Amino acid sequence: MTTETQTRFHLALTTDAIAHANNLAYTVPASTATTAIINIANVHAATSANVDVVVDILGAGSTFRYLAKNLPVPSGASIVLAPVTIIATDKLRIRASAASSLEAYGSIIEAV
Repeated sequence: MTTETQTRFHLALTTDAIAHANNLAYTVPASTATTAIINIANVHAATSANVDVVVDILGAGSTFRYLAKNLPVPSGASIVLAPVTIIATDKLRIRASAASSLEAYGSIIEAV
């Protein structure tokens, strides 16, 4: 029988390299599959920014699969990425093209 739990993350996005610790949104626990719904909001009053969203396969920091690459988020707007399933030890990483412009919020369902 599968047990599900819900959690969430919030991250003020940085322009650091995608593998930098500041861009880590979520790590999938061992023996778990996770479904994530990700919302990216542009909180800047006048500046558009782009976002990269990646799955860091096995959390090793060397193999990335992009869910979004250089996706524009206009000032005052938000985008929602379609639900995605990621597996044990993968890491979800998100970065912005401009500092202090984008925030990420994710809803997570973990299945053990």
